Amino acid sequence: MIVSLANLVSSVGTHGVYEAIITFAKKHDIVIIHDNAYADVVFEGKSGSFSSYPGAMDVGVESLSPSKFFDVTGVRLSFLVSREDIVQATYKIRSQVDFGKFLVEQKVAVVCLEGPSTA
Repeated sequence: MIVSLANLVSSVGTHGVYEAIITFAKKHDIVIIHDNAYADVVFEGKSGSFSSYPGAMDVGVESLSPSKFFDVTGVRLSFLVSREDIVQATYKIRSQVDFGKFLVEQKVAVVCLEGPSTA
């Protein structure tokens, strides 16, 4: 089973929430896909990454979006990080039911990610 943690509410998950999710996923052999497109948006001094919690890399992956932190929200780009086997399985599925972004947009994303930070 795959569970996606999406940004459905305007709140920040606590350490306890993520620890409980990881424990539950391990117990029930569930893959967690954490949608963290707004990773750089900080609320009340809190920000973070699902992948940074102990055990998270064992049960899931995290989706991030450079289109948010480079202020190009109309360009729908994202990337998946963490467990290679889950990333590869996702790629295999998506390559059959989806299509890639315009190549220029992909190349711009690579330049942004490899270039100097403006922060």
